[in-house]
Amino acid sequence: MVSPRHEMKIVDLLEKHSMERLAGLIGDFGPRLIGLFIRNVDNMDAFETKTYVNGYQQLISAIREM
Repeated sequence: MVSPRHEMKIVDLLEKHSMERLAGLIGDFGPRLIGLFIRNVDNMDAFETKTYVNGYQQLISAIREM
């Protein structure tokens, strides 16, 4: 539960131009804490596994630079 003392913003990174929106929001809002909900870290194929972790690492690096 979020305390009334904390303001929260949510960005859907599947939306068009979401990274630009995220950068603007971080710049304007100036959060002290950023949380991520990460799902689908791989394609769940035991024979030809593809991982998406690198993309999440790039996202985290980009957020840290904002």
